[in-house]
Amino acid sequence: MSRPMEVIESHECKALENYNAGLKKQQIAVQQLSDLHWYWVRWSEKHGNTADGIAYCPYCGHKL
Repeated sequence: MSRPMEVIESHECKALENYNAGLKKQQIAVQQLSDLHWYWVRWSEKHGNTADGIAYCPYCGHKL
């Protein structure tokens, strides 16, 4: 049985903050999880939760 992933660190930038401010039914985060990889995480009431591995912030371009 696999253990649930935990958030180790969150990347915050003005571009992501501004993007989330315009969303209604979805929130987005750039987070490092307990497997030490960085993910683009999306929470949505309609589509559920998804996470994709990334190396750079898709909003400001910062190398993670």
